[in-house]
Amino acid sequence: MGNYEVPVPEHWFISDQNGEALTRMNTAPNFPRDHKFHTTAVVTVSISLQRVIGRSGGLAFWLSFQRQRLARNEVESVEEKMLNFGDESITCIGGREMSAILRGNPHHIETDIVSRDCMSEGGLNILFQGEPSDLQFFNNLVSQIHRKT
Repeated sequence: MGNYEVPVPEHWFISDQNGEALTRMNTAPNFPRDHKFHTTAVVTVSISLQRVIGRSGGLAFWLSFQRQRLARNEVESVEEKMLNFGDESITCIGGREMSAILRGNPHHIETDIVSRDCMSEGGLNILFQGEPSDLQFFNNLVSQIHRKT
């Protein structure tokens, strides 16, 4: 993906790979047996075409925008986390966005699905959506990304 090598675990399916974005989904999800709505983990990796993130203050602007967007949408359990891969870092922010979307539905469906939007100063953008139990796997996956040499 651009100047990055992104691992794809053996039980993940690449659903879209066009040189600009790589979408992967877990084909062996482990869902709890309860009344809530669940989804398989999906991770999309792309390179920011605008490259504004690397400019002075670009990442801070992006993070501020994400915070405002999540607050405006009344997303619960918002978390921010910095992950490292190689000698770079990526900032992630997200929460229970799907729950916020479904909350307005008259036939409200309960879900614990979480999402993360991650951005590096180099313009690497990673979107995650899945179960809370998939977050540690996602964090480990991000740590395995590295620049091509």
